[in-house]
Amino acid sequence: MAGVTRATGTLLLGSCSTLARAVSASPGLSFCLVDLQHGAASMNGLAALVNSVNGNGLPCITRVLDPGDMATLGRALDLGSSAVVVPGVSTADHAQAIADAARYPPDGFRSWGPLPASRPPFTIRNQAITHIGMIENKFGVDAITDIAKTELDAIYIGPTDLSFSITGTASPPKDNKQVQEAIQHIAATCQAAGKPVGVHCTHAHALHKLEKGTGVAFDFVTVGSDMSMMQDALSSAIARVQSGEEDETSADGGGGGDGGRGGLTAEEEAEQLALLERELDPQRIAAILQRAMEDDAFDVKTSGSADRRHGRRPH
Repeated sequence: MAGVTRATGTLLLGSCSTLARAVSASPGLSFCLVDLQHGAASMNGLAALVNSVNGNGLPCITRVLDPGDMATLGRALDLGSSAVVVPGVSTADHAQAIADAARYPPDGFRSWGPLPASRPPFTIRNQAITHIGMIENKFGVDAITDIAKTELDAIYIGPTDLSFSITGTASPPKDNKQVQEAIQHIAATCQAAGKPVGVHCTHAHALHKLEKGTGVAFDFVTVGSDMSMMQDALSSAIARVQSGEEDETSADGGGGGDGGRGGLTAEEEAEQLALLERELDPQRIAAILQRAMEDDAFDVKTSGSADRRHGRRPH
């Protein structure tokens, strides 16, 4: 889907607010999603993570612990999350319960709290999104027509768990026709009902393959995570340090190292350490994260949550 503009984010699996601040400073990033379900963060540290992201002017979304976690849903919104994701939505009743729990009376039953949590809005097609249901099992697929009729703001697809539920394996959706057909059905049904549809993919290349295989243009996506991209960046940095490869993106273009051989002089060791420090600079990490979300064969413009096909404007 070359030339598509959509809201593009990444998962925050770590519990470090400093890293969250660096990640959310990545150029072109539209939002971050704190993962309380599978990440290291807890409710005790959620406010610091959310504030780190919001401080860079980005909306922060929080995925709560489990499908019935309505208490955390309201708490996450109180602490400044722009939206919440509830996993494992399987029925229309569950979907409507999420919408009710996220909204104040008379539209819902969310309790008002005094915390002064201001936040950047998470918007798609100029529509504010605050509560998102995650479809990641075959029961949710079977019930998607009724789920799309509820007052959920948006749908977020978990392709790996969906693959487990449908096929019994973690076969990538891009390689499995049955899972692709399920994703097509979810997206077509929800988008016809006016509900934005998002998906998570490990890399931009996987997203490209999934959209090509399904013909779906997702309204919002999460690509990778802070931890996976940090690991990729650090592995690359260490490899360059040990190989002596010159680093063209460093301030002085310096290389470093003796190809992994022993017997380094003090000056050579100092040069290698200086190079490694440059590699781990937060601004550099942010730039690497931005490049990691791009694919040469897939032109995703991440200037905001707008889609020219639907008359959206970047924000």
